[in-house]
Amino acid sequence: MWRLLVVASSCALAAYACHGSNEPSHVESIADASALEDAADVSAPEDAAPEPDSGLLHASGPLTFRLKSGNEPPDHRPNAWAYIPTRFNPRAPLHVVVLFHGFRNCIYSYTALGGRPCEPQGPKRTGYDLVNQTERGESGAIIVVPEIAFNGPSSDPIKLGYKGALRVFLEELLDVALAPYIGEHRSHDIERLALGASSGGYQAMLPALEYGGMTVTDLYFFDALYVQPIKGTALGDFLWMRVEDFDPARPIPKRFGVIYTDNGGTTTQSIATMEAIKPWLADAGHEDWGGFEKRDAEPTVADLKPPIAIVFSGSEHDKIMHRDFWTVMKASGL
Repeated sequence: MWRLLVVASSCALAAYACHGSNEPSHVESIADASALEDAADVSAPEDAAPEPDSGLLHASGPLTFRLKSGNEPPDHRPNAWAYIPTRFNPRAPLHVVVLFHGFRNCIYSYTALGGRPCEPQGPKRTGYDLVNQTERGESGAIIVVPEIAFNGPSSDPIKLGYKGALRVFLEELLDVALAPYIGEHRSHDIERLALGASSGGYQAMLPALEYGGMTVTDLYFFDALYVQPIKGTALGDFLWMRVEDFDPARPIPKRFGVIYTDNGGTTTQSIATMEAIKPWLADAGHEDWGGFEKRDAEPTVADLKPPIAIVFSGSEHDKIMHRDFWTVMKASGL
């Protein structure tokens, strides 16, 4: 059940790097990942690099932390993963993407290239190479993966389902743990906050949307729309409140993206949502704000450019996140 308890703001006062855990404190570094098959060119563009005398620390790859405001995976494992991409600019508006993993997974595997076991001697779990996908998508957004239900048949948000918990988590992460890396930006500076879920991760994303205490601008479902956006719910209100909220001419328009397959259990809900959106946009005279392509392979960046995009992929359920996260990032402008 989603929780309504208030998380004390004092949780945001301490963070520490996750050394001494069973896994390394850094997952795959950019240098390590770039040498592997299908890795992207992660060289930093000259116009996006911080000035040499900026005083910022420079992470050579993703960082992990054990935050007080996060959940408590076993054996003192990290509960927060963050990647600051090479295109991050501390002088540009702050964009943050929070991703919620699916069943039988953990941040250690989910973020890795090719996946890995979550526990010693355990079965290999799926992994989605988030570092190189972020770079391939030309994104400057900070990518965040919180640990939710660890390596089990659930995506329960646990503490992150409490009222205000997402806000407190991001305060501790951005205002304390990542402060040496991101310049003067802090959690209250977030201009765009995107929530994304793959597969069963919607179970954690929806309470974060409803109770998290943060203004969300983007929602993305990677074969994860297992519930329809019904008016009166947080998900429904995000989509149906005002069609003008999705006007791409706005400085910060909303975005709603869905990639679905015919083998992941989201087909019915995704199509029903699409069929409801089409006349809604047509009645408002904004059919071009919707994208509803059907691809035998992977959707393209152009398919996902419209502010409301519900597209079919002929790929397998477990491959959607690995193949399409970068596409969504590039199409979104995050």
